[in-house]
Amino acid sequence: TLTGVTEEKSNRVMELLLAVARPWQLLAGKILGISMLGLSQFVLTVAAAVIAVRVTGAYDLPGLPIDTLAVLMGGVVLGFALYMVLYGAAGALASKTEDAQTASTPISLLTVGSFFLSFVVLNAPDGVAGVIGTFVPFSAPFVVPIRYAFDALPLWQHLAAMAVCVVTIAVLLRLAGRVYAGGVLQFGGRLKWRQAFRGAEQ
Repeated sequence: TLTGVTEEKSNRVMELLLAVARPWQLLAGKILGISMLGLSQFVLTVAAAVIAVRVTGAYDLPGLPIDTLAVLMGGVVLGFALYMVLYGAAGALASKTEDAQTASTPISLLTVGSFFLSFVVLNAPDGVAGVIGTFVPFSAPFVVPIRYAFDALPLWQHLAAMAVCVVTIAVLLRLAGRVYAGGVLQFGGRLKWRQAFRGAEQ
């Protein structure tokens, strides 16, 4: 998503598309398309691995309850969507692919921080870090499946975490669309988030 948006910006395809659609709609469509491709590859890879293990009998796969699998996949989908919105906006800040990684550094740090938080929750699913991480949309996709697997996640917290993630994705999509609009038509170097956000007014 990051490099895809940057490449479209560099070859000026977006200038034509912005004439017929709103920025957040273009960003949402791009994220949806790339996400579906990525998730399809993920599912096919996992399915091929499971079939290979079943046929060869090389390993004994542990049983995974359907509800745990559903929670895990729900976390993957929500987390994927949340971070793809952010990475899509970051791609609009860079004029070259080389600058895209720098633009996405804050998002990468946020992702890594949430990932390491999951290790803390793994040791104490009922702890304060786990409860707080459940309601923070950026860490919830990492924390919720772990707490659920350890039977440390009340139903109301689970539903609240999902609702917070969905609302955050919707809000971020609009904000990212604004950054996208302000950044995708600016060339000549990497923009800052604030510059792109304000540039959308023009």
